[in-house]
This record gives sequence, structure tokens and C-alpha cells, in this order.
Amino acid sequence: MPERDLPRDVWIDADRLITLTLRHASGDPESLERAVRSSLPELPLDFPVRFTSRLPFRLDRAGMIGVTIFGRVWLRDDLRQRPAIAILSTIVHEAVHVAQQRASPLLFYPAYFGGWGLNLLRPGSGHYLRSMRSSRGRRGAAYRSIPAEREAYVVEARFRARLLRRLGQEGIAADLF
Repeated sequence: MPERDLPRDVWIDADRLITLTLRHASGDPESLERAVRSSLPELPLDFPVRFTSRLPFRLDRAGMIGVTIFGRVWLRDDLRQRPAIAILSTIVHEAVHVAQQRASPLLFYPAYFGGWGLNLLRPGSGHYLRSMRSSRGRRGAAYRSIPAEREAYVVEARFRARLLRRLGQEGIAADLF
């Protein structure tokens, strides 16, 4: 997939990034944007996003493609080459974290890192944690089991399902995937 001309190493509003991402998809751009926006959950989109070669704290080395820190989102550069749905889904995922951070600015980080630490140390209790460890390893399971991450992945999956359903209902053909 060719690289989109999405801005690199500059801050851009998440709402504007959605518009720029959809500009490169095939099909009727207005219908496609309507379908995407009507599928978006009620989340803030007024936060800055930046594509960069390295995530803060070298989190890209842990396999992460994005990170939200104090309401700012960093995304790995290679995400720009992935299908539009990957970019849109990542924006939704990170928007959940922006909303979580805004709702509990003082408690978000202690709860997040405390949850990760407890999940890492916890023996294989619970079906979810056991199944995650078998597919993602101990660190990956600890990360995916953090309550804030579980919520973000659920919202992201629901967005994808709503969008797919909406595109089918309206007969919109697009190369988002």
C-alpha cells in the first residue's frame, strides 16, 4: 500500500487526521466520511496527533503503534502505510485513552501502571489472562489486561463493526481494509 501524504513530525488535530486519511480511500468521499463519522463513538477528537519514527520511551520496541501521554498522541510512522481502517481504529483507541485521562487526570497513570504490574505478577488466574498469556506472552497479556486497555480495545472493535455494518447498509464500496 502506498504511503499517504499524512503529515509527519508535526502535531495535527485528530479530527483533521480522520479527514486526511479518508481523502485517500476510493469511493465517494462525502458518503464515506458520513459513514465513518456516524460510526464513531462519542469521544473527544480535539487532541493533537503526531506521526514519528520513534514513540516516547521507545515503546515502539515493545510493539506498540501508538501512545497517549497527557492528552497527546504519538503514532509510529509505519502506520501511515497501513490501510485506512488501521489508522481510524488507532485514532479511536487513543481517543478512549484521551477521554480516560481527562476523566481521571490524577488517577489514570497510577491505575494504568498498577494494573500492568499486578497483571504481570498475578499467577494465571482467570480465563482471560490465561488465554492472553498463551497467545501474547506474559508482558503482552499484562498489557492487554489493563482495564483501560480492555476498554479501548472493546470500543475500537465496536467502531470497526459499526463501520462495516454501515458501509454494507449504505452500499458504499471503499478500500478501507
